[in-house]
Order: sequence, then C-alpha cells, then structure tokens
Amino acid sequence: MTYSIENNINMIKFFEITYSVDEKIMGSESQINDFFDRSNFTKQVIDLYQDNRKNTFINDQIINLHNFSLDKKSKQTDILSSDYLKLDGFFISEKFREVIKNAIAHRFRVLDTTLYKKGEKIDNYFFLNIINTDSIDYKKSSFRVDASPVKWRDGGKEIEINNEDDLFSKNWEVIMDDPTMKILPKKAILKEYVDIIKLANSNSIYFSEHLKQKIEEKKLTGVVFEETDIEFYLDQ
Repeated sequence: MTYSIENNINMIKFFEITYSVDEKIMGSESQINDFFDRSNFTKQVIDLYQDNRKNTFINDQIINLHNFSLDKKSKQTDILSSDYLKLDGFFISEKFREVIKNAIAHRFRVLDTTLYKKGEKIDNYFFLNIINTDSIDYKKSSFRVDASPVKWRDGGKEIEINNEDDLFSKNWEVIMDDPTMKILPKKAILKEYVDIIKLANSNSIYFSEHLKQKIEEKKLTGVVFEETDIEFYLDQ
C-alpha cells in the first residue's frame, strides 16, 4: 500500500526519548535495580502484571509503585534508568513532571511513587506511564518489515497494515521467521496533533520537537533524545 503526501499533510518532527546509561551522569548504569521490600514481589504479582499489561495502564493495585530502591551509587537525575517497568514508561522527577503536565497527549498518566536509597525514602519522583497511541491512521500510514536495531535498517520491505490488531498478528509471523526483524511505520499519519507517542508493537517512546525543546531549556538531567527514521505527518 502506498500513500502520497498531499498539501494538507504536514510533517512533524519527533525524537525517540530514553535515559542515559552513562555512569558519569547517572552514577550507575541501572539506577533503580532492587525492591525496598522483596516479599511484596512474588510470582503471583508478576503473572497478574503480565495478564494486565497489554495496552493498558499499570494497575497500581497489582504493582506496588512505592517499593523500588535505587542503587547506592546512583545519582538523582530527572529521568532514571531502571531494571523494572521498562515497557511501561519512565521514573521521572518533579521537574520533569512539570515540563510535561501541559503536553498534548491522551494515553499517558503520571503516577505517584516512592523510591528508597540505602533505606532512606526519596520523595518527589513519579512514574510516567505511557500506552500505545490511538492517534495513528493505519490505513493512510505506510509500514515496512525492517531490522529492530536502527543501525541495521535498510528501508525494509513494504507491508499492508489496516489496524492495530493486524499489526500485532502480522508482526508475530515476522518475528517467528526472523527474531531480528519487526514491522515498523515508514510514514506514520497522525489523525490529530500529540506531543507523546508510543507506537503499538514497539517499546520506543517519541516526544515532539516542541516537548524536546522544553526539556532541553529546563536542562533536565539523564534524558537522551535520538533521531528516528520514522516519518510523522499530521493529517489536517
């Protein structure tokens, strides 16, 4: 399927956001790497979490967000690297929360959390929980089968995707054939403007150029932005 970009469709710049793993910045590669009370983390909790997680917000009745510990060498940056909940979003500071509180996005929540370091309680951190955007027009967008690592991509082979369920089912077939490949948008057409995007079938999170600039203006620490080969357009 091909889709030509008409005059009423404007390109929007997005950047993939992640956290630094530079120990000079973060203090340790994984800042959140343990639980304050391990007795609260059981196989039953893990199973319930996995059952609940498909494209839904974290159920904080299942996952105790007040039970995570920082590595003793870690620094308190504005976005924290973590061994946990990496598919669901990021642990962020109060300063980060303030920057994004007016962001245009429909599928994210900021949840209260409590962190500990060397047994001492650390306040003013939150969990930014992001789920798949519903702003993508699948029939107008174009998709390709390409390598998961960005540095391996070559443009891929075009594949028709009509909706999110179609993406999940076809992607499973792709992965079974070659685990290094997945289905990615080539041109993602947005039905409305948003500042935060998490694409279905991907763990990657994208912030608009506008939001990126606000974060950089506030000099938030630990944040890394990377260019993406996905083109985003707003259908007006």
